[in-house]
Amino acid sequence: MNSYKDIPLWENSRRRRALEEFRSDVISYFNNSRYLWMAGARTEETEAVQARQRINCTVDQANRIIEAAGIAPTVTWTPPPMFGGHVQRIYLILNLFELDSYQISADHAVALIERALGVYQSDRPAAFRRTINPLWWLFRGLLWFVRIPFVLLGAVGFDVARMEGSALGKLFKAIFASVPLMAALLTILDRMGWLPAAKSLLGIK
Repeated sequence: MNSYKDIPLWENSRRRRALEEFRSDVISYFNNSRYLWMAGARTEETEAVQARQRINCTVDQANRIIEAAGIAPTVTWTPPPMFGGHVQRIYLILNLFELDSYQISADHAVALIERALGVYQSDRPAAFRRTINPLWWLFRGLLWFVRIPFVLLGAVGFDVARMEGSALGKLFKAIFASVPLMAALLTILDRMGWLPAAKSLLGIK
């Protein structure tokens, strides 16, 4: 999922709506359920059951949206000294229904969602400027163009993420991206009547 800094206005709005709905479901779930320490489980009212079903359908998307906002969706959890154990990184959103076992309040998860909402809300003016900027769309098209070979390789089973992140993969994308850029430059020079002069300057017949 693209970073919040690299999406148009409508995607910004979609992500905010998704987070707002997810926050509403999380609040509804915990307001309509109670954790029984003796039983080690939650009792759920009808509203909580319905909210849990909606959360299960949207939790992965919400977690990706939060990560794309540049916010780490984790907290460091230290087990009580009397029990011992290892310090862990707990994913708040992906482990919503296990927070009680870590003695982590649901308020931490809600606060995390609201932080991400704040990021997208603050970026709305920038998202609007990106959306109406033709150069931004041109750059997005170029990025899509250079990924075509990797997408094709991924379709036949190659590890695309690893290939794109390698030095060779980055070099290939740089070379591949230069092709449409050079074509565009030559077209501009030709339209302006400067192409013969440019060829002469470069010693090209």
